[in-house]
Amino acid sequence: MKQLFAWAAVAALAAAPASAQTVTLKFAAWAPPNVNVNLAQKEWAAAVEKESGGAVKIEFYWETLANARTVYDAVRNGVADLGWILQPLVPGKFPRTAVVELPFLVANSAEGSAALWRIYEKGLLAAEYNEVRPVGLTVLPPSVLHSKTPIPDPEALSGKKLRIAGRVNAQMIASLKATGVQMPITGVYEAVSKGVLDGSLSPWLGFTAFKHEEVMKFHVDVPLGGIGGMMGMNNKSWESLSPAAKAAIQKHSGAALSASYGKFNDADVAENMAKVRALPGQSITKFTDAQIAALGKQFETIYAGWAKETPGGDAILKSFREELAAVRAKK
Repeated sequence: MKQLFAWAAVAALAAAPASAQTVTLKFAAWAPPNVNVNLAQKEWAAAVEKESGGAVKIEFYWETLANARTVYDAVRNGVADLGWILQPLVPGKFPRTAVVELPFLVANSAEGSAALWRIYEKGLLAAEYNEVRPVGLTVLPPSVLHSKTPIPDPEALSGKKLRIAGRVNAQMIASLKATGVQMPITGVYEAVSKGVLDGSLSPWLGFTAFKHEEVMKFHVDVPLGGIGGMMGMNNKSWESLSPAAKAAIQKHSGAALSASYGKFNDADVAENMAKVRALPGQSITKFTDAQIAALGKQFETIYAGWAKETPGGDAILKSFREELAAVRAKK
């Protein structure tokens, strides 16, 4: 009888459904663990693991599987199952998503992230996400100006070398007679400290985590466009998951994950600005209304050029503006 029970137990284990097995997904996280985006991603991973009842485990690889420029290919090629990707650092792949980079559109990450996910759901960006599955999309808080020297007005940027990310950033900086240097945020500290750069066009996001306050003490808080980011997943990795694992990921992804990114991003901005304001020798200013109006007029050609050069550009820009308005109206 004991032998019969033993064989029955073996048979039951053999017949156990695949969903009972734990699948470990490798997450390529190139930013330090304490950066806000990784706090959002760790929260997401914990929720997915709990929801799946053990069907999924997310294993983070901190700054090892890929860097900011190689993470897209690492996910696309299956070196990683998941990864944190900044769209502007994938040359030529995300021209439609670059709508978020246009100046004076996005006021904060929460509204930008929600609006971006909505236009993705409408299918307006589908052609750009055929190689890597977006689990969640975000718009990083608007880039502002950080510099080693004061910037009393836009004209003071003439001749400066500034870090940028993306084609629209490059056009804005060129229109201000400055030189844009494409560079991941992780390279800014060294470049500024060595005199390669005079400053950076980048968000407050992670500012003190990267110790940028040590090399740039003058800041102009002007919303010069966001930067697209996403949690991307390898298509084959997704297809190989059990129904239970897929359901757990879907429940906490899409609009929910995009909202989480926005929440963490905006909280991080507030925290970084407060820290910098409290430090001696730091200056946070704004351009005057007249200077902002003049910049807006100057950037009109960038809007027109983007809409003309981007497939479906007019419809995407119109829809993105509409969704931003709807989010602001809590619709």
